[in-house]
Amino acid sequence: MVFRDLISQAKSRVEELTHSQQIPAREPPPSYAPPIPLNKPQSQAPPIPANKPTLALQDSPAYWLPSLSAEVPVSHYFKHQLGAHGWGNNELQNYTSDPTNSFLDKNGNLIVRAISDNGTFTSARLTSHQTLSKSRGSLIFSATSPCAPGIWPAIWLLPREPFTWPHEGEVDILESRNMDCVNHTCLHWGFFNGEDHDKHRVVETPLQDIGA
Repeated sequence: MVFRDLISQAKSRVEELTHSQQIPAREPPPSYAPPIPLNKPQSQAPPIPANKPTLALQDSPAYWLPSLSAEVPVSHYFKHQLGAHGWGNNELQNYTSDPTNSFLDKNGNLIVRAISDNGTFTSARLTSHQTLSKSRGSLIFSATSPCAPGIWPAIWLLPREPFTWPHEGEVDILESRNMDCVNHTCLHWGFFNGEDHDKHRVVETPLQDIGA
């Protein structure tokens, strides 16, 4: 084998290795499929799944343990972020403080609901008044997530405002995308490119389909 062939093979191998280290740009969200129009519902919770887990708190005192009650407004514990601009995610819904979109039920559950009504879409985007500024600890919660066309329920941990995204990162505790019935838990910061490819850690867990 001549020297020129050796050089050519080495160059090809380098190109293969370089290509294998590149992470493609983040895939766009699945094609949007509008939910089936529904009559605007009353303020009542969806049925509780039979396999809902029970959560045991640790012996140490809780840093924050809100006592949710139907007699207390959601705004007592959470701030409503309002608007229809989608926060850069091309979302169609308008985030409101309407009690049909977010409320506390008689069982002490926070209900967040997306509603389709005559071609308009509303939902709620909430941030807790209480911050979790602890260097060590754990977060325990229970959530029931719908899996349906056109919706993307999510629970995130974000830095205290104001912050710069994506440099300061986020923890996506729950994301279920457009009826895939999978929870995409993600710890990530930085951009979606080859240089930052080690800054995105995803765990996928199947979700029970509880309908819209």
